[in-house]
Amino acid sequence: MAHENLRFNLHLSENKSPSTTPLSFGPIYSDTKYGSHYGLFANVQGRKLGGTAFEVSKIELFLQNYTGSVTIGISHILGIHVSEAIPADYKTRKEGGRFVQLFVCLQGLSTAFGKSVTLSENELVLTEANLLEVIIVFEPVANQFSMIDEPIEKRNASALFADPEYLERDGEDIFEIPAKADFRAQLNDLIQRGFRVTTDGEQSLQKEYKMIGDDKFCRMKVSNIIIQ
Repeated sequence: MAHENLRFNLHLSENKSPSTTPLSFGPIYSDTKYGSHYGLFANVQGRKLGGTAFEVSKIELFLQNYTGSVTIGISHILGIHVSEAIPADYKTRKEGGRFVQLFVCLQGLSTAFGKSVTLSENELVLTEANLLEVIIVFEPVANQFSMIDEPIEKRNASALFADPEYLERDGEDIFEIPAKADFRAQLNDLIQRGFRVTTDGEQSLQKEYKMIGDDKFCRMKVSNIIIQ
């Protein structure tokens, strides 16, 4: 069986309560970064529509660190892109499904383990024919640790952590990786614009995210939708 078809199951129920207990959350993503293994969990709230669809009103995320020396947290829920076409490699439980991509920004050396976003009426409606894919991007470790926003002289003298996603150490010098300059600028633009839901027919998160890249495809990142 292809790895694309080994998935999590995200259960949607209109009786789900806010995050008063970890039992409200289900797994949607797992990976490693900075040598630390972590999992991302979701609590999706909303209401059933006719028994076959689910209107989402709120998404709560929680990140659990498991192993490793660098603590990872959630910095932003960037948005959702809804595509009418599911990639050919992904088999679906039902016909006529859409590919729903949730874009989340994480950060090393952070203890912000929970984030949530509220959606407006009819902004996102899911069915069991849909698939959810989580796409992760990391923003730089905070300036107080990495000094990434400071002149190189101050960074060399005061940086506590040379973030390998963005910085490189060469003896006494800690310099920003040149190829990541545009990446940072485009990511900051996405963050500043705030959460939004986009589709194929508009300037979408999917197109913008491809500009900053997603080079690791084999991840535990796809969920079936189960409406209860």
